[in-house]
Parts: sequence; structure tokens; C-alpha cells
Amino acid sequence: MIRIGLFIVGALAFGAVAIGVGWLIWGDEVLLPAGVAFGLTFIPAVGTTAWVLHTTRSAPELRLLAGMGGSGIRLFIGVGGAYFLTSAYAEHLRSEVLFGWLILFYLVFLGLEVGFLQQADRQLAETNPPPGQAPAVNPPAQETAITSANDKGVGGVG
Repeated sequence: MIRIGLFIVGALAFGAVAIGVGWLIWGDEVLLPAGVAFGLTFIPAVGTTAWVLHTTRSAPELRLLAGMGGSGIRLFIGVGGAYFLTSAYAEHLRSEVLFGWLILFYLVFLGLEVGFLQQADRQLAETNPPPGQAPAVNPPAQETAITSANDKGVGGVG
């Protein structure tokens, strides 16, 4: 739940900064296509990221299905929605501008999702090692210092 919250906050922050920079550079004409592209990519990205993160404890085949299916869903909604909107509202939305913003948001959100998924996989691997392998345990630094001091005969021991 924390990861999806961080994804939402990160995506909203990136969207605000990117649209803000676009507005400073190109003016008001960029707000509509950038906002539409953000909506077409952000909403499906949140849903599919939640789905993929939910399946991290499942079988590897289900995780692969969720990852590939999530990308397919996001591409279908993003590209299909952009194509429909540029066809229906061609006088308000220039397709090259909308698709440029769509590519930017899609790639950044995909990168965020992959980063959170790798973090979840790494955490899962640390807590649940493969069969036949003991969990990785790091000894506390204090015990290591005491052991090495005892090996040298320091402190009257040895």
C-alpha cells in the first residue's frame, strides 16, 4: 500500500513539474494536450501498478501476466484514447503534441512501476529465499567487533 501511495505522489509530482515546465516554455496552448495525456496515462498506470504490486507474492507466471497485461492495458487506453480524442477534437488537440506528451508520461510511469516492482521483488527475495537456501542474515556490527577483538587476545580473553 505504501508503494502505490509513493507511486501516486511521484507521478503527480512529475506531472506537475513537466506540465509546469511545458507551460513556461510553450505557454497556455500546451495545458490541454499535456493534461489529457497525463490523464490518459496516469489513471491506467495507477490501476495496473496496484495490480502488479499485488501479485508480487504470487507465482512468477501470474506476475509476468500482470506485468505484460498491465503494459497492454495502459498502451491500449493511452494510444486508443489519444487517437479517439485527436480524431474527434482535431481543432483543439494537435496529435503530434498530444502523442509527444503521451510518450513522455507513459515512459516515466513505466519506469516508476518497474522501480517499485524491483524493490518489492528484492524485499521478497530477502524474506523468502529460494528452496534449499538459508535466509541472508547479517551479524550485528557489535558482535563482529567483539569477535575480532577476542581473536586478537584483547581484553584478557584468549
